[in-house]
Amino acid sequence: MIVLGFLLSLPLSCTRPMGWGVVLWTIDAHSIPAGTVVPVYIRSNIDKVWVIGIPKELLSKSPAGETQDKIEVPLWQINFFKQKSKAQQWAASFAPFASLYGETLQDGLPIRDSPDNNGRRVYRLREGQIVKILASVKGSPVMGADGPLPGEWLQVLTDDGVSGYCFSYRLRIFEKQVAVSEKSQAEKTQKGSTTDEELELVLGSRWVPLWYRSMYEKQMVDLNRVSEKWGFFPSLEGGIVHIRMPDFEKSYRFTSIERKDEHTWYFAGTPIQMRLAEKDQLDVEIQESGKERRFFQYTLLPVAVEDWIRQEEERRLALYDQLRNEGSLWRSPTYGTLSFLPEGNFQWEDYEVLFPQIIPFRGPARGKVITGLYIPEELLSLYEGAFQLILSSPQAGTASENSPQSSSSGQGKELGLTFLYTLQNSELILEYVPSSAVDGVQVLRRAPAPLILRFQKGETSGGIEPPPFFLGSGRWLIPENRRS
Repeated sequence: MIVLGFLLSLPLSCTRPMGWGVVLWTIDAHSIPAGTVVPVYIRSNIDKVWVIGIPKELLSKSPAGETQDKIEVPLWQINFFKQKSKAQQWAASFAPFASLYGETLQDGLPIRDSPDNNGRRVYRLREGQIVKILASVKGSPVMGADGPLPGEWLQVLTDDGVSGYCFSYRLRIFEKQVAVSEKSQAEKTQKGSTTDEELELVLGSRWVPLWYRSMYEKQMVDLNRVSEKWGFFPSLEGGIVHIRMPDFEKSYRFTSIERKDEHTWYFAGTPIQMRLAEKDQLDVEIQESGKERRFFQYTLLPVAVEDWIRQEEERRLALYDQLRNEGSLWRSPTYGTLSFLPEGNFQWEDYEVLFPQIIPFRGPARGKVITGLYIPEELLSLYEGAFQLILSSPQAGTASENSPQSSSSGQGKELGLTFLYTLQNSELILEYVPSSAVDGVQVLRRAPAPLILRFQKGETSGGIEPPPFFLGSGRWLIPENRRS
C-alpha cells in the first residue's frame, strides 16, 4: 500500500506503464468513457484494483486543487493488454458497444456461461439492475410459447464484475455517454429536477398499458393482450425514452425533462409530453411534425408484470393438465375423436357433421388448446369451465367456399372454437359457444339453441389403436406399433 500510494503521488512522466487497458465500464467520477485506452501502472491482487493513468484530455482537478493523473479502478473494469497497439485494436472492435448498457426488465434474469438457454447460470440479475453490453454473439434460439423469442445473445458485464451471456428479450438497451448519476448535481438537474418529487415518482415507476388495470381488477387475464415488453420506459440515466405498444414501438433521445404546467412535463428534443392524470395513471402524447397525433395511457400494477403473466400461464397449464389427466382420448360416434396431446396441442378427426357450419374445412383439425376461459357465475353449476381450440387446416383446398373463415389462397387459416365443458362419469360434455358470445377470454352467455357434444373416454392402448398425432412444426407423434 505504501508503494501504491507512492505511485499515485508521482506524475505520469516519472513512471513507465506495465501495459495498456481498455475501459469496459464508464468511470463516472472522472468522466472516462467506456472504450478509452489508458496506461496501466500496477495491479494489486490484494485490493483487486488497477492503477491507471487518466488521459491528458480528461484530467480533472481534485477538490484540493491538485491535478490527479492516476486513479484506482476495480480489476473487472479494465481489459488489460501488454502492448498499446493490441489495446487500440481491441478498442476499435469494442467501439460499436462502448456506449451501450442494458436495464434488466425481469427479476432473476440469468446470465449464462454460454449463449445457450441450457448454459450454466453464473449470475442472477435483479429487476432494474444495469449491465454493460460488451458484444453481440451468435447463440441458440430461445423458445417461447409461440416460437422463438425476438432478440439476440449479448456478452454482458455486471456492475460487480461478473461476465457472461444474456438474451436481450428482457433487457432494455440504452446508450450512455457519461454517467449522469455520479458526475455532478448540475447535470442531474439538467436531465430532470431531482427536487421534483412528482417527476421522481413517475420516472421510478413501471408504467404498463392502461387496459392491464381492468384485467387485474377483474382477475381476467387475456395473454394475447399483455406482454412484459409493452409500456412507457423513460430512462433519466440514459437520456432516452422508449415507448413499446402492440402497434407502435419507438425510442427518442431527450436533452432534459421540463415541467410544462402542473402534473405535465415534456421531453426536450422530442415530440413527447406526459401528464400524470391520476396518481396511478399517466397520459402520454406524441405529436411529430406532419404526422397524426398519438395518445397512449398507462397505469401502475401492485405486482410485477412478469410475475402476473407467469401466474396466469401456470394457472392455464394446471387446468390443461387436470383436463388431460381425466382422459387424453375421447370418442363420439357423431362428432369423431378428440385427442388432448402434450404441450397443449390437440387433434380432432371424423367430425364431418360439424362441417362447414362449425369447422370450415375437412380433414384432421389440429392446433392449440387455450384453457382457463372465464364463464358466468350462473353456469358454474353446469360446467367446470371453458376452453378454446385454435385450429389451423394443414391441407390446401379443403375449406368450404361458403365459410367466412375459408382461405381463397389455399393456405390453412387459424380460427378459434370455444366450448364450455364438464366431465361426468367418463363422459366429456362440450357445449359450443359462438364467437358472438365470447369477449376475449370471457364467455358472456350461452347460445339460444345450444349445440351439445358428448364424448366417451377412449382407450390409448390395448384394443383401440390411437391415431398418429400432429404436434405442429412438421412433427408427428406416431404410436410405436404403427411405425414403419
